[in-house]
Amino acid sequence: MIDTKKILISVEGTGKDPFQANYSIKKQRVHVFIHRDHDIRSWISRASCKEPDSGRELQLFDCYLFSVGDDYDEYVAKRAFVNESKTSYVTNGYANALFTLSNDLLRFFKSVWKIEPVTSDSHNMNFEPLTDRVEQITFSPQASMSIKRGYRQSYSKIKYEAHASIAFFLHYQDEVPREMILADIQEVSDYFSLFCKHFVRIGEIRLQRKEEVQQIGYFGEPADDVSEVNFFSNPLIEQQDIDGYSNQSLIDWMSLYEKAKICVNLMRDADKLSDDQLKFICYSRALEVFHKEFFVNADKGSVAWFDDLFDFVSNNGLTTITKSDFVKSNKITLAHRLYDLVRHGFSIFTDRDFTFVFGYVVKQDRVQQLADTRNYLIHFSEPKKSKAWKTEELHHVNFNMYMMLKVLFLKQVGFSDKAIRSVVRTFERNYFGQ
Repeated sequence: MIDTKKILISVEGTGKDPFQANYSIKKQRVHVFIHRDHDIRSWISRASCKEPDSGRELQLFDCYLFSVGDDYDEYVAKRAFVNESKTSYVTNGYANALFTLSNDLLRFFKSVWKIEPVTSDSHNMNFEPLTDRVEQITFSPQASMSIKRGYRQSYSKIKYEAHASIAFFLHYQDEVPREMILADIQEVSDYFSLFCKHFVRIGEIRLQRKEEVQQIGYFGEPADDVSEVNFFSNPLIEQQDIDGYSNQSLIDWMSLYEKAKICVNLMRDADKLSDDQLKFICYSRALEVFHKEFFVNADKGSVAWFDDLFDFVSNNGLTTITKSDFVKSNKITLAHRLYDLVRHGFSIFTDRDFTFVFGYVVKQDRVQQLADTRNYLIHFSEPKKSKAWKTEELHHVNFNMYMMLKVLFLKQVGFSDKAIRSVVRTFERNYFGQ
């Protein structure tokens, strides 16, 4: 290693004997290089070090894994004392971030951005896009994001390849903590997941301080030989098929995400589960949380609210119960919240073309049955058991709730009913194998 000094280091909490490592001080930050053979975890809460030659001592606290090498891993200490002198510096502050999302999202941009396979001319291949494409989105005076199209070349003894890709660049006016950047990346990822059957994954993340300059590459599927497993495993709605698509919806999504976060996490949990009963609990809870966050957060409603909701429910044949049974102590139940959500998206939920998509919810007394099923699966209440759906029916009910959540979120960020219908139609065809 260049410009480093040897130390004998003892890492607290590992039970390991002191071992040899190297360190250097860069821009008043202590960097420690530890050989991978020592198998140290990614976080070191405290380490004591001593230079064998000079006898100089170091105390390191809260060292995080900075980079991984073939032989050595590099750690940076958040607090460090060298010969009783504290090294002071600002840590965990970044002004820029590059990130990519899983390659199944590439098709969302493919047609609109005219991302075409790169053609070869004899033995030469052009790795540059025909026309540059960049979109700039401003979230706030302090933060913005650019989306860029590009290609990355790869070479083997057999052939050249051009890899098409979409890269996302976050820019901050001032350096912000890493945790804030990761939260913003998650928000962007969850937004694009609205147009996919499954949640898209976050790929590579690179953080950059203001004074640092680095070259950033794109990563993606080969543009001329797309793998069906990676490219089509997550069905999505292409941007060209969404009427009136605008980046304003992403800006609106970022502004409301704090309210949406719990609901989105419940949907993500359901996406990972194979048990239909557990999926049902996640989706029904997500619908309840959605209503609490975006509509009525109180446990009790006003008389006028219940009267208005009951008129809607009864006039549209959604229930057979009496008004006295519908309103009890003005307490808002899961069923009331579900009825209110159905009212919000009624024009889409009752569209005759989507009978199989929302039929388990918008038919007579189905909303109440959904609430009874959730209460049975949570509390195992015997009176609710006879009213609950059978396990073999839950797969289709879950799809109904999943699509309800998609519709509600798309409406919340400003998409028109026409645009939302195209989204529902695409997922319906995928679900029923059409």
